[in-house]
Amino acid sequence: MLPPEIESRIFKDLRTCALNYRHGAEGNPTWTTRIAHDICRHGEEAGYWAAALRFKPKYQRMNSIRNEWLFDAVWLKYIGENLVSIPLAMECEWGTDSEIDDDFQKLIVSRASLRVMVFGDRNLKNDTTAERLWLSAKLFEESAGDRYLLAGFENLEDGWTFYRFTVGEGLEKCDAFGHATSEPAQFRWNTIKN
Repeated sequence: MLPPEIESRIFKDLRTCALNYRHGAEGNPTWTTRIAHDICRHGEEAGYWAAALRFKPKYQRMNSIRNEWLFDAVWLKYIGENLVSIPLAMECEWGTDSEIDDDFQKLIVSRASLRVMVFGDRNLKNDTTAERLWLSAKLFEESAGDRYLLAGFENLEDGWTFYRFTVGEGLEKCDAFGHATSEPAQFRWNTIKN
């Protein structure tokens, strides 16, 4: 199990990325790369081997030029040469509902302690997408206790909506700092405070 401050760091990373995107939207592949690399840096700081597309890890474990390992970003824990756990797995998808669902299914079957799904919802319906993903995880057999963070990006004006859940419990909407809220957690650009 990862310490709770890891979730807070991830929310902070996404908040920071959102500010960067606001000042220079470069396209979805660039956003995925930036988010994945930020997540990987935190994984390395926490002592894990981290992998993402075009991420240059401190410690090379594979003879891969691209360094991607199954997910858009992943933290791996090794003892010697043996993989013993996957503390975090992350997928980013900026496409259709079907494409978001396909990437989310990769997370459902992973054995990561924390699964992070970052998505861009072209139809501006993050709540519906989050509820659909929560239900999908809930219906998967033998998934009780699995932990997820969701971050839905709507557009450059409205920004992010954040969610988290543990399978077997309810879907929780969060503010941009990862705190539970009963208010809409839509992240507004004019409220950014780093």
